[in-house]
Amino acid sequence: MGIAGQYAIFRTSWVYGDGGNFIRTILRLAKDREELRVIEDQYGVPTSALWLAQISLGLVIDQQGSLRRFPSGIYHAVPAGQTNWYELATLAVQTALDAGLALKSSPKTIFPIPAIEYPLPAPRPMNSRMATDKLHKVLETCGDVSKLQLLNQSWDESVRAYVRNLVHSRLI
Repeated sequence: MGIAGQYAIFRTSWVYGDGGNFIRTILRLAKDREELRVIEDQYGVPTSALWLAQISLGLVIDQQGSLRRFPSGIYHAVPAGQTNWYELATLAVQTALDAGLALKSSPKTIFPIPAIEYPLPAPRPMNSRMATDKLHKVLETCGDVSKLQLLNQSWDESVRAYVRNLVHSRLI
């Protein structure tokens, strides 16, 4: 439950980091295939696991390293903005190409398709976007400017950094 009864439950979407994830899969496929087909009618916010850790830590620990009092509850935690799987795929591929990764696919050979054309074992929500107003207000009340800036960071900044790191570290 948490310290002194405090708790925070974070709802997020489209998490990526170490291990298997959509971005790594797209880059692997782009190395092997000249064309890709990616869903364009499901929306969400790509969320870096590192970003999520920094935000959640910022809620419970203040800038001096002490436990912070905060309202217990459920918080939506995603970076600013929104996208769909197709736009995310084209950004990841373009960023990898810009970073020097040799790929058979390019953004011009990635084609958008509706979700109905890509059957999955389990249905996926068409809209995974979330409002972060509650978390924003708490961080604002705490005066944590650095975490507010992080919360307001656009999702694509973290994706670009993640892809560049994958390429430069030869993890893809």
